[in-house]
Amino acid sequence: MTRVQVLLSTYNGERYLPELLDSLVRQNGVSVEVLVRDDGSSDGTWDLLERHGASLPLMRHRGEHLGVVGSYLWLLEHASPHVDYIALADQDDVWMEEKLRRATERLSARGNDQPAMYCSRLTLVDERLRFLGHSKHAPRGPSFENSLVENIAPGCTIVLNQAARAIIDRGYPGVAFMHDWWIYQVIAGFGTVLYDDQSFILYRQHGANAVGDAHSRLGRVIDRLRRAAGRGFRPFSAAQLKELERIHGPFLPQQHQAVLRRHLAARWSPAARARLALGQEVVFQTGWQQALFRCLLLLNRL
Repeated sequence: MTRVQVLLSTYNGERYLPELLDSLVRQNGVSVEVLVRDDGSSDGTWDLLERHGASLPLMRHRGEHLGVVGSYLWLLEHASPHVDYIALADQDDVWMEEKLRRATERLSARGNDQPAMYCSRLTLVDERLRFLGHSKHAPRGPSFENSLVENIAPGCTIVLNQAARAIIDRGYPGVAFMHDWWIYQVIAGFGTVLYDDQSFILYRQHGANAVGDAHSRLGRVIDRLRRAAGRGFRPFSAAQLKELERIHGPFLPQQHQAVLRRHLAARWSPAARARLALGQEVVFQTGWQQALFRCLLLLNRL
């Protein structure tokens, strides 16, 4: 049977964690084991994990508080090279029973000798799992150019084959905006990203989310404008691109190296900003996002 190791970072998650763990037990067609890193919880999360060890193969590590990005990068670095696939999970979601079988079958159909990852849309629910909507479509699909400007791969949907895990393990960023965006950029640069327009996960929306999903178009626009106005997004996105070049730049295909260099040059050169903003290497999933990005780029607000 196909073996999948699920990477899970927990932090004061005792309220919703049992539902996630139960949904991992119910996965069809795969053998599931879990590697958990607790990120310094002060509630009953650690004891809860201990109790679930009887129903689910579960390896636990208790660490200092690193935050969501640092904790998942640690998990990726310590992921098993001996299972067939690596999946990421959030502590407060619920997985549908076919989630991992769907992902692993699609990855297996592409072959496992080259780096590949699976990701999908989300079904948005409230705290009581009542339906709210779906995350946005990705009509233009995944690409390296797209990965440099937006993330269409929510971490809780990502499944990696071992070739992809090995590429990720080449080096870990000192600074990253989000771990899932980093994974998307790396695998889009070296391999295949399979995007599933269907959802097999209930993505819970509540006040404690590390990153939520503004599921309305207006909400996404407001969020982008707010971050750009405060430049809260700029230092992290630029630093992540620099880390991508530092760790993986020399190994990327030449066409990807060139695109990455032009994005980095646009951070300091007005002429490079204009060329990038008016060229064909800015790829968003929707036209309004692309237009907004071009405007903000020209104004040096990214």
